[in-house]
Amino acid sequence: MGLSDKAVDAAKKVADVAQAGVAGAKGKLHTVSLNKKIKGLSGQIGVLVVRQKNGEAGLDVEIDRLIGEVRAADAEIKALHEG
Repeated sequence: MGLSDKAVDAAKKVADVAQAGVAGAKGKLHTVSLNKKIKGLSGQIGVLVVRQKNGEAGLDVEIDRLIGEVRAADAEIKALHEG
């Protein structure tokens, strides 16, 4: 292997490491975004539950929808950490 071949090989390794770092950073950013979404959805659920406890009817469907979104975001976070 000549000097230029070694240089190309080293450059490829550096590029691979950099690419892996970028992918990791994107994953962390997406996790932060999903956690913020979960926090916001949880607040909305809390407001609906208080309204429900104060006697307002017909909120179960909306609460269930929001809980489904929280579960989906949580599953996405778990998938990011497993992959």
